[in-house]
Amino acid sequence: MRNLIFLLLTAAVAAGIPTHAQLTRLHNAPRGGDEIIKQRVDYKDPGRSGENVIWDFGQLFSIDPEYNLTYYNVQPINDSTYLALRDTIPASEIMQGDLMAGVEHHTAYWQRLKNDSLFSLGHENPVVLLKHNPPVLSMPFPFGYGQETESEYRSSGFYSSREPVVAEGNIHLKADAFGKMVLPSGDTLDHVLRIKSLQTITDADTTKSDSIPRLKMFTEYFRWYVKGYRYPVFETTRIFDINDIDTVEIFNTAFFFPPLEHLYLEQDSANMAVLDSLWNQLTYGNQQGTGNNGEEGDDPPGILNLRYNYFPNPVSDVLYLEYYFEATATVTITLFDMNGLPVRILNKGALQKGFYVDTIDCSTLAGGGYVLLFQVGNEVVSGVVMKR
Repeated sequence: MRNLIFLLLTAAVAAGIPTHAQLTRLHNAPRGGDEIIKQRVDYKDPGRSGENVIWDFGQLFSIDPEYNLTYYNVQPINDSTYLALRDTIPASEIMQGDLMAGVEHHTAYWQRLKNDSLFSLGHENPVVLLKHNPPVLSMPFPFGYGQETESEYRSSGFYSSREPVVAEGNIHLKADAFGKMVLPSGDTLDHVLRIKSLQTITDADTTKSDSIPRLKMFTEYFRWYVKGYRYPVFETTRIFDINDIDTVEIFNTAFFFPPLEHLYLEQDSANMAVLDSLWNQLTYGNQQGTGNNGEEGDDPPGILNLRYNYFPNPVSDVLYLEYYFEATATVTITLFDMNGLPVRILNKGALQKGFYVDTIDCSTLAGGGYVLLFQVGNEVVSGVVMKR
């Protein structure tokens, strides 16, 4: 049975990588003059990594309906000098036109686009000034599904213009998931690529006494990108405090970027061409013969296009399952222990195509690893679940 579990997991990992799931400079690098609207919404666990994921954000409520995020090209104050982060930067260090600021709620996030990479110089607002020296790699282009990069950083600045701040750590970036999502607006989008970013933050101020506890934190960012849009359509953030005993979540939030509020699109010929292409494909498909149930544009009968997700992981009490498929199928979901014995079984029977939500009670299970197995029609997929 251990060999069966190994083979199931290996089969899931060995699936083909979607070659079109990547960010490029042409389609995804920020540009001066672009404006997008963000809506703060309820936080929801991002769920698993991998391919064929379904993310359902359709039931999230708006907390704050409008945040404006605008990008500006930074112009030199003279022929030889730029002004950024309350400091001067020689023009010789910056190629013309590649310094910009993303401004949101009185905070300016300074960025530099050099060759095929986007760097962060730091950020500032009336309370905080923080510089990265050297600049931190924010995104290499192209960046495709399965790729990852890690870099160290060191930052310094001030809080309230007088309290020094020095921090260091590393940033790990990975394009970790690909699939379909349901937005809070109810729209369903395919060709979705998720970028995961983990940043460790350690107080590096050597002037402090050893008796003063040093700040240790890490942040977890997830951003979802869709073909035809330069900027994310959804993002989540969690912040954790690291102490000598445990890692404690201290903050979480989520933002929805409504596609209709990506106000730059009329001036974005590259992404408009992608959207037109996707629309033409959809229209062409709908002009073909009928598929399952006689509906135009459906796949041939029996094509499942299975998407699935599960969270939280690690789990304490309840494991949430979300799955979607596009043809009638018999569904069984089983949780195995690492000896190959089933500890939870959901026999769902024959289900019509659509989106489904289920739960598994894990509260009485022993701590450790388990294998979650989805059997939907002839498709079998699996993943590892950790019980706290």
